[in-house]
Amino acid sequence: MESITESSDRSLYISSSLSLSKKKKISESRKQFIRMKRDGLKFKVDGEINLYNELNSIAGKNKLLDWVRLLKNKSSKTSFKHSILLDVEGIFVQDNILYLGLRKPLGKDKEILILMVKDINLSLESKKIVKEQVSIARMITLSIKTVNDRNEGISDLLMIGEDLYIVTASNKGMDRERVLKTKMLDRFPVDEIARFNEHRPEGISYNPKDNLFRVLFDNHNDRDLFFSEFRL
Repeated sequence: MESITESSDRSLYISSSLSLSKKKKISESRKQFIRMKRDGLKFKVDGEINLYNELNSIAGKNKLLDWVRLLKNKSSKTSFKHSILLDVEGIFVQDNILYLGLRKPLGKDKEILILMVKDINLSLESKKIVKEQVSIARMITLSIKTVNDRNEGISDLLMIGEDLYIVTASNKGMDRERVLKTKMLDRFPVDEIARFNEHRPEGISYNPKDNLFRVLFDNHNDRDLFFSEFRL
């Protein structure tokens, strides 16, 4: 499991990373996307799809699509099997649309990318996705001070009403870790609302009762997990 989100009907959606392992392979467990429903104190799987295989299949047959060109696998060793490379870090579902936030910035301007898959609940039933469902939801060019800032990518996503909160982290070091606020509207301004030094944020949650945001950190070392809280 890489990312989890709750929809307005309280369904839980869970995505794996859809990414290559260090051995340049994508196991079946890394390809899955599922929906879960509450059953009393328990949860049960209510829908599932091999998300990577479906997107990879579309990409292999439609190489000129904008999102396919951005995610193209340029490695001659693995491209025959994996037409595109994905690395999902954050997700949310709104109005039956799945949004996927990717870890690495893409394109010549190193923009962060949010991909969208429409009618996701239908796909969880049919286990199929067609090319018309998939498109780029938003690409965001982040302001920079140094060249290294171009390594900033998505670590998690959180949608509250019309407000989108993006947790970012540097893919090279720990010098560009932030929480940003924007909307899904194209070219809508992006505001920095929190910054963290020398710590790598992994996820974000929100408690509406207390108007409290909580950011969880994972520094990939022997230190314990910890979190930070703030209000707007």
